Amino acid sequence: LMRNGSYDSALQIAVALLAKQETDGTSSLEDRWYSLFRVALCYQKLSNHSEMITSFLDLFNMLPDRADPLVYLASHYRHSSNMETSVLFSSRGISVPIPN
Repeated sequence: LMRNGSYDSALQIAVALLAKQETDGTSSLEDRWYSLFRVALCYQKLSNHSEMITSFLDLFNMLPDRADPLVYLASHYRHSSNMETSVLFSSRGISVPIPN
């Protein structure tokens, strides 16, 4: 659905999947992380910046060894001409060790 630009529909499906994963307890942390990542990307495409930022921060808190959310946040703030905040997220992102 995201490929077709149906971000509202994709968001509804991703939120439902995430809720199911959180309640059934059978999915891995990585599965839940990826579902929330898709939610964050939908919020980004829908220009819902507050939910996007919250989702990316939640992602980083879930798996702090993944720099992806920080990269997206740095990019968001760079494109918003908020360079100081972009540098803050970029600096934290580059301090995340590269996985083996």
